[in-house]
Amino acid sequence: MGRASASGRGAGLEFRGLRRSFPGTGTVIDGVSAGIAPGEFVALLGPSGCGKSTFLRLAAGLDRADGGEVVLSGAEGPLARGFVFQDAHLLPWRDVVANVALPLELAGLEKPVARARAVEALEGVGLGEALAKFPGELSGGMRMRVSVARALVAKPRLLLLDEPFAALDENTRHRLQEELRALWRSLPMTVLFVTHSVSEAVFLADRALVLSARPSRLALDRAIHLPAERSSGLRTDLAFVNEMKAIQAAFDRGEGG
Repeated sequence: MGRASASGRGAGLEFRGLRRSFPGTGTVIDGVSAGIAPGEFVALLGPSGCGKSTFLRLAAGLDRADGGEVVLSGAEGPLARGFVFQDAHLLPWRDVVANVALPLELAGLEKPVARARAVEALEGVGLGEALAKFPGELSGGMRMRVSVARALVAKPRLLLLDEPFAALDENTRHRLQEELRALWRSLPMTVLFVTHSVSEAVFLADRALVLSARPSRLALDRAIHLPAERSSGLRTDLAFVNEMKAIQAAFDRGEGG
């Protein structure tokens, strides 16, 4: 499966001297600068409390920095950014299609158009046979797929994910990682994926940003040199293990601040 053309590879994202503090917590992010090119899949790692989720909220426009700036290019409009949270956050009284169609309905699309787009997004994540089910009838992995479909339904130029697979069992997590990687390769979008898992970062991303302990600084910015198409067998490959070692070493150093 080929990558999208250079003219349609998603949004560009840049953090310039970013600083963020919170009352009672103090400085969480201390002057971090990093750029993400259109079409990149970047994993953001770091110890608990270092501000990874804050970075996502800043990128999504859900929070504002105390210093520095977030520069987003090629992602105009309220539907240009998709966000997948740690929990699926589905509405229990709406079926799967209605949950996925909700962002389009809120944006003013007619319900038949929003529903058709929702069906397409659900088929893209392998849930074409679960359209009429309600969240309470789904497994954890299926609910997370619905959440991903809801984020993708508006065809965002930037997709932000905050540890979406952390609560799933290992086999389900691996399967969804493979599906997400394949979806990214087929769509013109940029992805910033927060995770605590070094193996998840190495499997999914083409680049890893590792933050230090709070107040966070950039401990590592590393390209991940692995094949573009990735399957489960890659996880035991020596090149995969070496990438994990390099990122884990920076992660361990970062925990010390």
